[in-house]
Amino acid sequence: MKNVNQTETPSCFIDWHQLFDAICIENGYEDNSTLANELCVHAGTHDEAAYGAAVKNLSNWRRGQHLPNRRNFGALTTILKIDSDPERLAEWNRLYNIAKETPKAIESTPSPVDQSKSMPGLLRSPVVGAAVAALILVAGYGVYQSIAQDPPHSLPPEMIISQDPIDMTGKQIYWREITELKVGDFAVIHAARGKCGEQPPSWPETVEKLPELPLGVWLDGGVGYRVSRSCGGATPARAVVFKATVPGSVNFMLYMDPITISVK
Repeated sequence: MKNVNQTETPSCFIDWHQLFDAICIENGYEDNSTLANELCVHAGTHDEAAYGAAVKNLSNWRRGQHLPNRRNFGALTTILKIDSDPERLAEWNRLYNIAKETPKAIESTPSPVDQSKSMPGLLRSPVVGAAVAALILVAGYGVYQSIAQDPPHSLPPEMIISQDPIDMTGKQIYWREITELKVGDFAVIHAARGKCGEQPPSWPETVEKLPELPLGVWLDGGVGYRVSRSCGGATPARAVVFKATVPGSVNFMLYMDPITISVK
């Protein structure tokens, strides 16, 4: 029997991000879309920019590229019900504190987060300081304050509402649970995929199984990929794009996931 004062790792997890990723999988969060939405709800933010930042943050946290701040750490503890298991909670807190004390190990892999830390120096440049500062104030402040207060990230293309047709060929596709659009906007809502590693169904096969919505039309977004835990990584998928044509709101299920689309 182990002495209660021993400081060995009480499980197979050495790093906090490994434990976090395992807990996400245990709770059915195979990708980051649903958990990102729950983070937004917990923070009281519902805009697309905050959602995109949450997706990006979760991806980085699960890969160990950086840690959530204390505010988001507390939100994850609540959402994932970590405090319902005292032993798991102790391990969760211990590994997080260890990671906080060794930031160099966490930040050893170059990433958009690391690049953003160089922004103060960039802002001091007499050539680009004013332009970059204005961009950050306008585009980044709301996300920085609302969802994470982690270093701001550039949103991936699939998280941006577009007024032009969207082509996701070769890009990662996310499921979007809540979408707010204006008439004429396009947005990637989900992705159709076949068996792991195999090509997705053709667009005629895909659109035949999509629900008819009074608010707009479905369009082919091209073949990209989804990161699937059940497939062990990336697998080909066809982006399902929605174009808004009529104001209103609708809730429905697509590929066993809940979706809400609102058009103004």
